[in-house]
Amino acid sequence: MLPADVRDRATPPDLPERDELASLLAALPPASAERVRALVERGRRHERRLQLLQQAAGSLARTLDEDDILVELARVVRRAVACEGVMVARVDLDRALVEVVHHVVDDAILPPRAMPLGSGPVGQAARSGTPVHVAAYASGRLALSEAGDVLVDGLAAAAVLVVPMMHGRRLLGVVALHDLREDAFGVEAREVVAMLVRHAAGALSNAQLFAESERERRQSEAMAEIARAVGESLKMGEVLRLILRHAIALLQAEGATVALREGDYLHFVSALGSTELLSGVHVPVSGSLCGRVVTSGVAVVSNDMHAETGVHRPTLRLVSTRKSVIVPLMTARGILGVIGVYDREADFTTDDARVLQRLADQVAVAVVNARLYEEVREATREWSAAFESIGLGMCLVDDEQRITRSNGRALQLTADDALLTLMGRPFHETVLGARPDPSHDPLARALADGVHARAACETADGRWFDVLAVPHPNGGAIVTFDDVSAQRSIWDRYRDAASASEARYRHLFERATDVVVTVGMTGAITSANPAACEVFDAPGELLLGRAFHPLVAPADVDRVVAALGEARQGGAQEFECQIVRRNGATRTLDVSATPIREEQAIVGVLLVARDMTADRARADVLQRSEARYALLVEAASDAIFTVDEEGNFTSVNRAFEAATGHGRDAVAGQHFSLMLDPRDREATWELFVAALHGHRGSREVRYLDAAGRARWGSLVASPIVERGRVTGVMGVVRDVTAEKRLLDELLRRERLASVGHLLGGVAHEINNPLSAVLAFSELLLESSADERRTHEGLVTIREEARRASRIVRNLLDLARERPVQRAPLRLADVVANALAVRRYALGVAGVALDEDLPTDLPTTYGDAGRLQQAVLHLITRAEHALRGWGGERRLSLQLSRVADALVLVVRNTGPGIAATEMEHLFSPRIPSRDGADLAGLGLAVAEGIIREHGGRVHVDSTPGEGATFVVQLPIVAPPDEAAPAAPAPREDGRALLDVLVIDDEPTIRAALKRALESLGHRVSLAADGEEGRRALAESDFDRILLDLRMPRLGGAALLAELRERRPELVSRVIILTGDLEGEDTHPIVRESGCLTLHKPFALEDVRQALVATPIPHR
Repeated sequence: MLPADVRDRATPPDLPERDELASLLAALPPASAERVRALVERGRRHERRLQLLQQAAGSLARTLDEDDILVELARVVRRAVACEGVMVARVDLDRALVEVVHHVVDDAILPPRAMPLGSGPVGQAARSGTPVHVAAYASGRLALSEAGDVLVDGLAAAAVLVVPMMHGRRLLGVVALHDLREDAFGVEAREVVAMLVRHAAGALSNAQLFAESERERRQSEAMAEIARAVGESLKMGEVLRLILRHAIALLQAEGATVALREGDYLHFVSALGSTELLSGVHVPVSGSLCGRVVTSGVAVVSNDMHAETGVHRPTLRLVSTRKSVIVPLMTARGILGVIGVYDREADFTTDDARVLQRLADQVAVAVVNARLYEEVREATREWSAAFESIGLGMCLVDDEQRITRSNGRALQLTADDALLTLMGRPFHETVLGARPDPSHDPLARALADGVHARAACETADGRWFDVLAVPHPNGGAIVTFDDVSAQRSIWDRYRDAASASEARYRHLFERATDVVVTVGMTGAITSANPAACEVFDAPGELLLGRAFHPLVAPADVDRVVAALGEARQGGAQEFECQIVRRNGATRTLDVSATPIREEQAIVGVLLVARDMTADRARADVLQRSEARYALLVEAASDAIFTVDEEGNFTSVNRAFEAATGHGRDAVAGQHFSLMLDPRDREATWELFVAALHGHRGSREVRYLDAAGRARWGSLVASPIVERGRVTGVMGVVRDVTAEKRLLDELLRRERLASVGHLLGGVAHEINNPLSAVLAFSELLLESSADERRTHEGLVTIREEARRASRIVRNLLDLARERPVQRAPLRLADVVANALAVRRYALGVAGVALDEDLPTDLPTTYGDAGRLQQAVLHLITRAEHALRGWGGERRLSLQLSRVADALVLVVRNTGPGIAATEMEHLFSPRIPSRDGADLAGLGLAVAEGIIREHGGRVHVDSTPGEGATFVVQLPIVAPPDEAAPAAPAPREDGRALLDVLVIDDEPTIRAALKRALESLGHRVSLAADGEEGRRALAESDFDRILLDLRMPRLGGAALLAELRERRPELVSRVIILTGDLEGEDTHPIVRESGCLTLHKPFALEDVRQALVATPIPHR
């Protein structure tokens, strides 16, 4: 509904017309008259609406300012539709924000404000793009108004109409009307508002296009101004400062920088504004935002620098920036650096990045030009800046030298200011004012010779023009010119610098060691340097004008001709070929062919070649050497392999395949430890790690052959070094299984020889206690009863018997070959036992003993028997050294702890060891006839045993001053193995037991019977296994004392029967044996788990064995 004043202004009263209409309607029937009257009224309303829209369109079109258009829209809407208030606002859907530009209520204009975009009428209209009409609007009561979309804060509104301003699919804003009347906005009012909003949307779109075009114009003007300013200065510092000032002004930023790449860093060569402190700072490419732009070539827009990843934090602390746009300085040869602008009130956008990129393109050109200028000035001091202005005069000239077309700059450069056009005028008279000397006329040369021509021409008014003439494909020429009067001296210096450059090029051409040849478009040689003459074996005059391809070997001609053809088309080529010299000899050349251009036109090909004949010969020699090396490796009898840093096989030879039974394809990529015995993998891995650290090492290892059997090999591991870095390990393995077996046999023989050598002394030592036993037993038989003397004699008999037992046991330990048996041991006991074997012989030889063997030292884990054998060899060596010595004869043994090792020092005062013998002291050798070295293997055996236990032996000797052997053994804790729980001893060891003694020695049976009965036990006897079997069949026994070696049925066989038929009796068995370590005895004792008494034994041992054995439940 239109307001009354609008209706009155739109349609002035026309009383005669009304009277005429009333008379006509009076003649019609009432119904028809009413219809006609309604149609007339409707037509008048449409007329008033059109007049209103025409007025609104005119008023909206009078301005191109967006805010003015929105204010005018609000005024027009209030004129067209009666309402209490009108609000016009912009809407940002991305940020859900409403910016109220104009809001009038009655006659009051409310201040502009911003509010969130809710879900009410404004939000619904903005999101849907369609008008929203609410007839009964109440803030806080309707669902549409609950989300903060309040139109009038604190005022009531009964009706609301919100119309979106749409231009196509783009939302430009909304218009909201509100009134206290619920029927304020009828259909006609809504249509009027919609039409006014469409007109306003069109006006807004035009205003935005105009604003965008203005921005583009300003940017273009700024770019042109920058381009002109850049062209006027070639000094790097001036250029960059000028660019940064324009960048700050163009993007309304607070600071700007230019950083150029220098290797792995970016150097801020210039900075202005808020970032001026960055000038001169270097930042790494790999750890900065500018470096990311350089490496990726993509611009970065950041409006929160502190939250950005990859920012160089020290720089950010130096200059605290919040927002930035950084773009690369790109050239044909790559990215030179970056230009960035920093901080402004509004956020930076991608449009800003595009604008800055346009500026960066000009910056890159300016930087390249400035660098070239500075490089030339510093290198030759003869070059000056000579860059053409961006705005050049340009004319199209026909064959008659008349101008057919020109640009505005050409008109500005003419001498006649009264000229309005250059069309149809002669070029020389119009532009230069006169014709130049024919020899200096570039236009005449371009038209006559069809070549590019350039010259500096003087005009009639004394100015100098730089004139460049280029032939036009359709006839005539294109001429560019510019006023270079102020740069005349620059041209002179340029000409001098060009002459100097030509002289340097000629010097380089003549002195180059590589072949340099130029070939024309026809394929003929146009120049050749002395190196080319030498390689082709022809003087220069024979090469010039000659085609290049006849110099090439026939087999390579087609390929060379094709490569030269590609180069003449503009593509660089690289190829190898053979050339034939005049004497028929051939040379191999590595050729690089590059097109030669003059003013973008290709005029020939530059060939730069290097004589590769000697290199190829060296490569052939190297290849043959590698082939011989491969043949040598393949023919080697030792297994050779290489592994990488992870330990995976990379190559093996045939001997390796034969030794392991695995082909090279099967083992490639496999880990080397899979080929080793599991017992040696850890130690071999340590050897491999040491080789990776550059240390060469060796050790004996067990590897698996084709059948999976373990074989011994001597492994030497060496690092593979490439370019100063270890890249793998090479191993050489020699099978020493046969040698090991031979050495074991020699060791066995050495033990037997040792026993033979010791038998004399041992027999004497055994005879001594036996003589004492015999003498005291006879004395006891012949003497009268004297209890004290009888007791003393019996004690002597017992001790001498134990002494004989120890001697026999030590002799057995020395002579018998048995498997390694490791257990916790006291090294002092081992040394004492070994010394006991030779103590008597040492005393006979007059050797004084010094013993320092403390028993409170830590125990270690090892084989006591083998260590005793090693110590005995050291003692025997000292004994033989002292036996014929005329000086002091003294042998000292000192045991101590040093750090985590036990150290045994065996020192003698004999003649010492000669230097020649020291080199082979621990090497096995043939025994001497006098038996001085116990089959020549004693020290070798001792060193091997000590090395088996992780120790080492060292010798220090000076001839005439004795010898000292130092043995170091590590203190090794026993493995964590659960020891079998021993049966709990009984509290009463004299309990009555039924005991069966099975032994083939009558004296032992009698002694055991007497001893056991004295303890209160019942004893049954059996002479062999058969009698024992019968006794066990007749009765159960609490204890069974069983000898293993007996005639007929031995103890081992009887124990096997009991295990199979009566397993409950096995735990009651106590084994009796005089050979606990025998090859047949030891496995039986170990597997049975029974207690064992070693002959000869004491009665106390028997008592303890009876107590330790569990008592069966009856």
